Amino acid sequence: MVLPLSAMGHASQPRRRPSTPQPYMQMSITGFFRGKPLLGLITVALYGAIMLLLFYFCSGLSQSSSSVIVSSGQTWPLAPVSEDINAVREGTENPARVKTLSESDFPPPPPSPYEKRWPRYKLPKWATKPFFLRADVPANKKVCFVHVRKTAGSSLGCYLGFQIHCSSKVKIAKGLLPKYTTNVFHNGVNYCPDDAAYFLFALRNPLERTKSWFVYNCPNPLVKEVGQILLYLDCPFKTLNDLAELGLREGGNATKVCRDRAHAAIQGTERFGYHAFFNYGYYYLPTPRNATIIVARTEHLVEDWNSIEAVLGGRSDVIDEFQKQNSKPKSDADKYLSDELRSLLCEALCSEIQVYKMVLRKAVNLDSVQLQLSHDELHASCPVQVRAEGYPNPVAYENIKYF
Repeated sequence: MVLPLSAMGHASQPRRRPSTPQPYMQMSITGFFRGKPLLGLITVALYGAIMLLLFYFCSGLSQSSSSVIVSSGQTWPLAPVSEDINAVREGTENPARVKTLSESDFPPPPPSPYEKRWPRYKLPKWATKPFFLRADVPANKKVCFVHVRKTAGSSLGCYLGFQIHCSSKVKIAKGLLPKYTTNVFHNGVNYCPDDAAYFLFALRNPLERTKSWFVYNCPNPLVKEVGQILLYLDCPFKTLNDLAELGLREGGNATKVCRDRAHAAIQGTERFGYHAFFNYGYYYLPTPRNATIIVARTEHLVEDWNSIEAVLGGRSDVIDEFQKQNSKPKSDADKYLSDELRSLLCEALCSEIQVYKMVLRKAVNLDSVQLQLSHDELHASCPVQVRAEGYPNPVAYENIKYF
């Protein structure tokens, strides 16, 4: 008897239970690491480290979203509801009502005066400030910071909230001045509106500023700044004393080309580095003649900062020290300057000294005693030029700088 094939199959094979569907590539963790104890320990350690980092990141993010540290012992809440922003800036707002906003929650800033003057150029990032420092400043309090190079301007800028050569250790200072300083004029970026309530000039004895920029600009062998190469490497001016002796003195041993460069560098009429070219005359001439000027003198930064605070309606004891930024060490040779050569430098700086005197005299935060002190300090360096009166030589401030 022959059985059908289907019957033979059923009869010859044992009956199987239907299998349940299994997930694709299912494998237990313990099975994967079986026989690999070291790999298991490393994986567990990495997993724990990642979870710990995530915990600290999330906790730090929640703390930073509620306040911003701007100086030791002081915090400013971030942007509150719009109707209470002024109260928060003055420190009278109840922190419980403050909610965290971002810069996009604020109305856009007004058009930049710099971009209006030069439509093809964009305002650099360093010329702007954090959003919680630049909104809703009263029109009669707005300050424009005139950052003259080598006058402790970088230190001032960092304390005001501008990011120019700032160390991470420097915090925005306390007081009204950082809040009210909304714009900056630095190098070729003139971001000062003509109707600013105050123009804050960073000032320094012109001779001391010249000593500082000469050392700071002195290049290393790899420098590629054409002006610095022409002055420092092509001419025999290793120190400022050399420049005065070989370039400014009548009959100096430098070539006529180098002697011309020496005069042009000190007077700022040609570009042998930013610091010399962008001098007091460059910054003062575009300033409106009816501008209200306040000054911060390098020699008296703490005193002047506090006096400006008083002018703005704040306290006169806000800060007690300054951290200097963007300075360069000077050797004994850098500091040396004979009396004769110092007189030659003062003579070349005469126009610059007259501008310096005019700005000092216009400063509303200096009293007669402070003004006399700066006058005496300058007199000790350049007595003839201090006694001179009159408007600066216009040749030193031609329109070649205002392109």
